[in-house]
Amino acid sequence: MLFEDRSGIRVILLWVFVCAFLVGLPVWIGDFLYRIYTMPPLETSVRTEAGPVPGDDRIYDVRLGPDGTARCDVDLTPNRTVLGYLPAEDPRAMSAYRAHCGDLDGIVIESYEFTGPDLRLRALSDDPFFGDPMQPGTDRYLAVAPAAGLSAAEISTALSDPGLRNSVTGALMNAVVDRPSTGVCLDLSQTPEVGTEVLEALASDLERYFSSFGKTCLIAGPEAGFWASPIIAGAFDLTIVTGFQKTQSVLEPLAPTQWFEERVIPVFGAMEPSRRGVALGVFGSIWTSGSATSRTVSFSEASWLLSRYDGSLGYSSRLGTSQISFVDETRRSNRIWLLDAVSLHNQLSEAGDGASVLVWPLGFEDPSIWPVLRAPSQSLAALDALRGPIEMRDRVVEVGSGIAVTGIDAGETGQRQIDVDDAGRVVGQRLVQVPRPVTVMRTTAGASGTALLTFDGTIAEPYWSSLLDILDDSRISATFFLTDQQMLGQGPALNDLIDRGHTIGLMIRSHAEPGTFESTVEGVFNNGAQQLLGHLSGERTTVVRAWHRPLGSPATPTQLHATIQLTEQGYIPIGSGATIRDIDADRDEMMAQLRDANLSGRPAVLTFDLTSPQAALSVAALPRVLLDLRRDGFSIRSLSEGTNLAQPTLAPSHGIAPVWRDSVTYAILEFWYFKLTFVFLCLLLFAIIRSLIYLALAFVRRPQPPIDRTFCPGVTVIVPAYNESKVIVQSIRSILKSDYPNFEVLVVDDGSSDDTSEAVMKAFGSNPKVRLIAQRNGGKWQAENRALHHVRTPFFVGVDADTVLDPKALWWIVQPFKDERVGAVAGFVEVSNPHNFLTWCQALEYRVSQSVTRRSFEVFNGIFVVPGAIGGWRLTAVEAAGRYSGDTITEDADLTVAVHRAGYKVRFQENARAYTEAPSHVSAFLKQRLRWTLGMLQTSWKHRRTIAEFRPIGVISILDAIWFSLLTSFLSPLVDLLLISILIKLIYLAATGGSDIIGPLPVAVIGSYFVLLALDMVNTLAAFWFEKRFDWRLLLLTPVLRFGYRQLIYISSIHAVIRAVSGRLPGWQKLQRRAAELGVPTERVSMPEALFATRRGAGFLAGAAKKDRGAPAP
Repeated sequence: MLFEDRSGIRVILLWVFVCAFLVGLPVWIGDFLYRIYTMPPLETSVRTEAGPVPGDDRIYDVRLGPDGTARCDVDLTPNRTVLGYLPAEDPRAMSAYRAHCGDLDGIVIESYEFTGPDLRLRALSDDPFFGDPMQPGTDRYLAVAPAAGLSAAEISTALSDPGLRNSVTGALMNAVVDRPSTGVCLDLSQTPEVGTEVLEALASDLERYFSSFGKTCLIAGPEAGFWASPIIAGAFDLTIVTGFQKTQSVLEPLAPTQWFEERVIPVFGAMEPSRRGVALGVFGSIWTSGSATSRTVSFSEASWLLSRYDGSLGYSSRLGTSQISFVDETRRSNRIWLLDAVSLHNQLSEAGDGASVLVWPLGFEDPSIWPVLRAPSQSLAALDALRGPIEMRDRVVEVGSGIAVTGIDAGETGQRQIDVDDAGRVVGQRLVQVPRPVTVMRTTAGASGTALLTFDGTIAEPYWSSLLDILDDSRISATFFLTDQQMLGQGPALNDLIDRGHTIGLMIRSHAEPGTFESTVEGVFNNGAQQLLGHLSGERTTVVRAWHRPLGSPATPTQLHATIQLTEQGYIPIGSGATIRDIDADRDEMMAQLRDANLSGRPAVLTFDLTSPQAALSVAALPRVLLDLRRDGFSIRSLSEGTNLAQPTLAPSHGIAPVWRDSVTYAILEFWYFKLTFVFLCLLLFAIIRSLIYLALAFVRRPQPPIDRTFCPGVTVIVPAYNESKVIVQSIRSILKSDYPNFEVLVVDDGSSDDTSEAVMKAFGSNPKVRLIAQRNGGKWQAENRALHHVRTPFFVGVDADTVLDPKALWWIVQPFKDERVGAVAGFVEVSNPHNFLTWCQALEYRVSQSVTRRSFEVFNGIFVVPGAIGGWRLTAVEAAGRYSGDTITEDADLTVAVHRAGYKVRFQENARAYTEAPSHVSAFLKQRLRWTLGMLQTSWKHRRTIAEFRPIGVISILDAIWFSLLTSFLSPLVDLLLISILIKLIYLAATGGSDIIGPLPVAVIGSYFVLLALDMVNTLAAFWFEKRFDWRLLLLTPVLRFGYRQLIYISSIHAVIRAVSGRLPGWQKLQRRAAELGVPTERVSMPEALFATRRGAGFLAGAAKKDRGAPAP
């Protein structure tokens, strides 16, 4: 028998190979991963600690927002109404709001300013809450203040004009409509000299129009003369007096106690209790010797300066403001007047509970103010909050103006001690531990107007070469951030980039929380990218960037910790700056961001995303962009020049000798990531085209003519049997029920060990149409050849012992033999026992494969197998083909191809129906399919010359059988794994809000797969059409067939290949029969009378009734 090896040598060799593979593969992978995991860390010579601050560097205060969505629907400050002031375009304020929205009952947003003599409104920024609905019970005021340079006299003159007052009122109402909010807030804190009468007139107008439209509020200092007006006090829904003052000298504190008590409290106390509020400052003012003006600082920056320069902190209850003194590196004296949690506590004690408090501004505050605000005034809880830890984990100070992060100091939680008088006021404080914010050290800034050009990813030819030529012509050294996948197989391109003077950075994974298992995995991936870069170019890189993650400018604690982890590993994170994905849509925003970066003193970073769909247009527009940058005064520099870091620091030597095994590993990975996807796409497209061709051929095939009852030659029904006592009697009875006039039944018992022969003799011993032949066990093919010696008719029909024939099956199966060129006829086999998922899947497979595939194969005379369950044969054709052969374990397929080669045609008769029992358990199913698949391989190999003979049975059918039995069996599981990995990646990115490269090929693979599923549905509907039967259950089962059932077929096919290689072949693999399940299945619905009818009798499709083409009766 073909492929059989009785010596056992091939089995031994196969086991040796498998064992070597199973041992060698983990060792190979383990060695590769171990070398990556233990890769020496990067050694950089950049500054990693907070050293002296260069004179041309600046200190930036950053506030981290929460990682997730903060709870804004809870009231954490029940003792008072707390509002927060949000300065325009201040990320710190927004971060503070997101972190403490539960502590706030409302916010006042710096939104507009009055400009010109007609007081027109000008927006200061975009709506920071665009698309974000207000939380119930939360007020959102739009603050409107006079523009700088607009005097109180000009405002009073304008408001004295009734027409202008109406215009101002209308503009304020439109502002509330444009930016959904509670109302507007007039901020006159910088212009308290506005006339009382004109302000009363405006207040009356606002009260009249806003009474049913929204709320109004007024903010001003205690020196404003209009606070005494009862009209103003009653017109505004909220009146807020500022509890801090503008200082003109280093000797003036921001909110002296006496000033607060004598100036602020009287104004505050005169206000209507339900409408009064006080704005308490939470910022500092720094004075430096030799400077005539002060600068506003946050608590974070003040704490950093205190810690950095080992300054001193003092507090006096008389001054009401904390005082920090230090001498900087230039030997200049500095003094900071700081409004912190202590000053806020004392001011709250004066104001009392119940009033509204406006925290001015958010993002600058001492962290301890929040527990103080939550506690009642002068309570032990408030004092305990002051004594508690000063948490600085979400406060960041960035030192330096460069774009590269060179080191991060994790900061320090502070601790204060306080002295309290009998009235509960704090009269002194000392810092046991100086609070220190997280310090992000950056490189020094380059020259003013410096711009750096970076690219994320790569782009296909010819755009890649065009891009490099543009950079060469412009003499620009750019930085290319690449992922490990983008570097695979690109050794020459990477070396070309280096030779042209460009810098290579890594686009890394940075999504996980530091210290977690996911973080460790990301670190291994990053090391792997370094290993790949070093293997291909001999260099490593310290420059990194994460996909759409601000590692260079962290905005949340998670991002900060990820940046810390990277700097500890020797990496230098670089931000993306202004990113271009669509040159037409992003151009104006890009130029604005670059100008803002230049004004802030940092080099401007321009990034082109080469992975975007519009990347080709961006490359084409690059010369014009570079020209515009130069016209705007930008000088385009290399990364080394822009960061003041030497090139060896950015791209150190790899320092690890290359290993030949890595070349093999990377070649395999390259094939997996790129070529395998392309191969799978081609295979899926081939499967789609194949399915469409076979479907078209199935419709081209002519329908069978009706039964010609004048043609009824003698027919012998051969029933080979081996241990079939449970089902053979029922099978023979179904044959004898046929009304065909000229047939006999020949049963061959192939040495059964049960009572098969006895059962036949007992039931049919007296029936002259039934003959029994018994022989020693020799296999099904020998039993069938033994029967051929006793056949006395020109035609015979092979029927399995577990098969039930339709009464008209013999009539139908002999009809094609009227053509003398027909040597065999394949009948139609149906599953008789669909009762679980496995048998229903087989029922669907049987129906589609025969109604569509076998029907189409008949068109080009390529039917590969006449089924053993029901197949008609011309005796002379079988004799010419050499009878049944024992070379294969699927003798029916072997004989079918032999009949083809003998010059005969093989036809398909769909009306010749037989019903067989399908395996209902997975183990039995796998055994059956093992035999079938291995037999097909044997048949294909035995008759391989039909390919060279250019017969359709060889060129199409055998190659198609090899395709399904061998190639797809090995590749389809990989396709499934690839699809699963792509879908998991997409789901992960969608769930985490991450972004990564997906690429067009994986998307095309997914699309092709779904097209294939759609074609499966079409094939099922076509099968229903041909059979004039519709089954909703099978239609709904169709897409499920590829998830679970097809995988079982893959397993059996792979098992068959292993058996063929090892030479261990299966025998008959008899199915354990269940006689109760054998029989004709459910009623067959005739489609022409009710086309695709439902159970209620409603027509599924409209159409005229057509004549039944002779479908057999049940």
